[in-house]
Amino acid sequence: MSQNRKLMDLLPKAGMVYPGVSSVHARPERDEAIYDALETKGIIKYTSNKGFVQAMADIREYIKGTFVLAMIEKIRENLDEGPTERENLHRLFGKLKQSESYASEMDKPRFILFFCCLIEARLAWKAHPVPPFPTEHHSELVRTIDEFLICVGEKSASLYSVTHLYVKLYANPLSIGSWT
Repeated sequence: MSQNRKLMDLLPKAGMVYPGVSSVHARPERDEAIYDALETKGIIKYTSNKGFVQAMADIREYIKGTFVLAMIEKIRENLDEGPTERENLHRLFGKLKQSESYASEMDKPRFILFFCCLIEARLAWKAHPVPPFPTEHHSELVRTIDEFLICVGEKSASLYSVTHLYVKLYANPLSIGSWT
């Protein structure tokens, strides 16, 4: 990782409660892998603090776009007849990973984990809010996650928990510790 920066440095803190003290994931090495993938893809590139601020804005915009695309796909999915929940989830994450340039350097489980960790961080904040409380003080990315949660329905938000998704998509709960 460049200049001792972390994935956590790039992501919003207001309105989010991440599982790690200084990391997005419960295991910091997962953050490092995602940060390295973003750096490899050329999304994170900076040589100064000003460049880092731009990288932070860029990555938040990319991720916000992922949630917007997820909402569009979720709406389309609701119009489809027939596929099972598992097929819908595979299709959703397959489309998201294919269409998001920053995700191409990540394997599918890591991409899903990152997406779900952001949702879980938002839901954790909603369960136990900490200042700042007004959503207008939260980033556009955080507000877009809220829109996504409205789109899928607050009750369906649990579908995007890391454990639930892994079991649904990979049907092998014994190995979940290997990528969470």
